[in-house]
Amino acid sequence: MHITKREREILTLLTLSNQKIADRLGVSLNTVRRHVHNLLSKFGNAETRINLLITALKTNIIKLDEIKENEQ
Repeated sequence: MHITKREREILTLLTLSNQKIADRLGVSLNTVRRHVHNLLSKFGNAETRINLLITALKTNIIKLDEIKENEQ
């Protein structure tokens, strides 16, 4: 499966809201929504963001220590 550099970056930020991801990356909310939608399509078995994150971890697309947490 091919994912873009930006999609991979989005994967590491999935614990954040779409708005916080958009703010962090300096892109629009709609851009983040489109990336998340595309990722859910590419990971056909992932129905939710959490499933997407788990699948990405299990398939070694991202590593646990790459996941960004919400900065308070």
